[in-house]
Amino acid sequence: MSAQVTYCVFKATSAAIDLSKATKLQEVILRPGSLSIQWITTAFQTTIPKHQGIQEISIHLHPQFSLIDADTIKESETYGEWMDLDRLLIQFWESRPNPPKVTFATGGEEQDVEHFAGCMLPELTRRGMISLGE
Repeated sequence: MSAQVTYCVFKATSAAIDLSKATKLQEVILRPGSLSIQWITTAFQTTIPKHQGIQEISIHLHPQFSLIDADTIKESETYGEWMDLDRLLIQFWESRPNPPKVTFATGGEEQDVEHFAGCMLPELTRRGMISLGE
């Protein structure tokens, strides 16, 4: 008997994600504990693309991250990880006949969240493929 998962929440910093036994995955909520998101990129390269029914992908960051200066972000070690995720999310979104909703949230002020999303996921934001959450 295979597991049915409507949604799955990941709160990790560096754990491998294995959804091989999950079926009917519709929503993925990612809650990184730091700006390092290599584990999310790995999931998008391996496990998540196998789930064709995903309707929503949410990335929820701690509110403190939305207060980080854009220049500081671009100089950080993790900036390349975010650019990789940006490219993978675009590929994932474009490869679906019914693209999933991508939500980005930090719990901060809307203008701070918009600015942060634009720095961390610039192409996704530029193309209007992302909505800002709470």
